[in-house]
Amino acid sequence: MFTCAVSPLFDHAGRLAGAVNISSCRSDLGRSAHELALAVTTEATRRIEQSFFRRRYRASWIATLPDDGHGMLAYDDDRRVVGACRTARGMFGLTDAMIDDGIDLSHLIQLDDRATRAADDPVTLRRADGTPWGRGRLAPPVRVRSPRPMPAP
Repeated sequence: MFTCAVSPLFDHAGRLAGAVNISSCRSDLGRSAHELALAVTTEATRRIEQSFFRRRYRASWIATLPDDGHGMLAYDDDRRVVGACRTARGMFGLTDAMIDDGIDLSHLIQLDDRATRAADDPVTLRRADGTPWGRGRLAPPVRVRSPRPMPAP
């Protein structure tokens, strides 16, 4: 008996980039083993997708959204959205054109000023209309430091 558990893998812009697959030819594997393999492939793809997104937008702020924690928005210091993962695109109906035009983050979610001070700590996010949404996380941009000049000999 041949079993296969596969999960699609999406890039930073929500486009299909590949798949993670676990296959087995063992005949003694039951339904629970297949369910476990599917759970493992699904979790692996989520982690890879988050890594793709974080790497692509490392110079931007990244908001991890409430609900399942898989939605991510990248935005600049002016709070213009510069990227959205597949989940966030689906939540907000975002298109490439909207992102390219620099949609303001406040049209999607609201942050208070304290949210940017305690980076990567859970913060309360609100929907654009101000209603509470839930706990999310904010990660600051990775700022590349210029190398220190070498002292003169």
